Formats: sequence, C-alpha cells, structure tokens
Amino acid sequence: MLELRNVTKRFLGIAAVDDVSFSARAGEVTGYLGPNGSGKSTTMKMITGLIEMTSGEILFDGERIQRDLIAYKQRMGWSVEWVSSLANSFNQDFAVSFTADELAKHEKNYNFGTQQAYGEETPGISVFTKDGADIYRTYSTYSRGLDMLNGAYHLLDLVPKGRDEEGLSYGMEWLRRRDEYETQA
Repeated sequence: MLELRNVTKRFLGIAAVDDVSFSARAGEVTGYLGPNGSGKSTTMKMITGLIEMTSGEILFDGERIQRDLIAYKQRMGWSVEWVSSLANSFNQDFAVSFTADELAKHEKNYNFGTQQAYGEETPGISVFTKDGADIYRTYSTYSRGLDMLNGAYHLLDLVPKGRDEEGLSYGMEWLRRRDEYETQA
C-alpha cells in the first residue's frame, strides 16, 4: 500500500503541494484529480523520488520511501538531483532487479537473457529520449558493458595481474563505495 501523510512541497516558500494525505491500496484504482497547477505532477515526483518533499511522510508497505534514498544521496555526497525507479516496476521491466523467487529459478534472465542474475539488484544503464509524449530507449548496457563507467577497471587492465576476479562470486564483488573502505586512523 502506498500512503501519503501530510505531504507538503514548497518552492521558495510557496506551497506547490499543501498537506496532502491519501492511501492507494494494491488491486484498487486510486484517482488523484485537480486542476492544472494544483500539484499532481509534483506529488508524483515526490512519490517516485525525483524531488524531495518539504514535510510529511510517504510510505510504501509501511516503510518510508525517502529514508533510504535521501540517506544514500547524503552518504555518497551527491548534490545533483537524484532520479529513482523506487516503488515502480522499471527495474523489473528492464531486467536489472529480481525477486527471490526469480533468483531461485536459476534462469538466464539478466543482460538480455545471456546471464543468470547474481543478486536482487544488478548493474545496468539505459538512456532515454523524449519526443513529445513518446519516450524511446536509445541505449542500454549491462554487465561488462558498464566497464567504461568504472575508471578502476581501465587501470586494472593495464597491470600484469589485471582484474584478478577469479574466485569471486561475480565480477565486481571487490568494488566498494567510498565510505565502505577501511580508514587508517
């Protein structure tokens, strides 16, 4: 169930969304109606994580959806606006996120059906363009196709031992986020 509790979004002190509360239950159709400029699109952007709300709570199955997204953004030190596929089927539609049941089947369902997924979340990048109301996927790559985004791979490819991924459960198992490395005191 999706639930909004007293959600408000202000831009320069002006309320675009003011104290909105509603629930949308699975299997039910929920309408969210209002005139142009009433905050419908802004509300949807807050639900999907495209923008942060000023106050209130948005919960999906009882969990605050912005908790992890905002904390992760702060943890990584990112100041750019974050676009998220949280709380929708985008990652499943493009076969980069998998349920435990899907993983248990041991099928080749990742990287255009060429590999078995190794976890609930797998890497992938897609590029889209919008032409009027139409959206087109212009590029997608997964697995080794993402190497160009990981500068460490290019450096490792230069040394005699290379990537040395033998014995790892998947190729990028060695990768850590900047705050996951041990620090010397």
